[in-house]
Amino acid sequence: MFYLGDCLEGMKELDDRSIDAVVTSPPYNLNIKYSKYKDKKPREQYLKWLEDIFVECKRVLKDDGHLFVNMGYSNVDPWVGMEVGLVIRNSMHLQNHINWVKSIAVHNKQNKSFTTYGHFKPIPGERFLCPTWEHLFHFTKDGNVKLDRLSIGVEYEYYEENLRH
Repeated sequence: MFYLGDCLEGMKELDDRSIDAVVTSPPYNLNIKYSKYKDKKPREQYLKWLEDIFVECKRVLKDDGHLFVNMGYSNVDPWVGMEVGLVIRNSMHLQNHINWVKSIAVHNKQNKSFTTYGHFKPIPGERFLCPTWEHLFHFTKDGNVKLDRLSIGVEYEYYEENLRH
């Protein structure tokens, strides 16, 4: 079921331990122009706001529930994703820290070239590399929640049979 509205207010209407999973990508506080949200809060206010949201996420999650938080990486503020992860750490356990690779170069042995698959946003200038990954934090209440790891991500081209054992 999907709800449209302020997430903090909406979650307050939900029962304790009633949700299996929360998947979110909160604003990154990088002064991005959104239609209704001002994406440039003072750092402590931004982190406190997210902390309040994630405490509420913990309340509504079942004991074996999952919280997945996508935080993009930005050269503008390279610490923001990690600081958000540390805020959640105050109330939940980081069970997995996944790097979402947004592009990958595959070597073609026949013509000795590389082909890039995926997407990334080119960065003009000479100071920064293109950020081709994002944080995907997986939090649980106790850090010991089973998940179907073979249904997450992309199948391995090699050694897939070994993963099933």
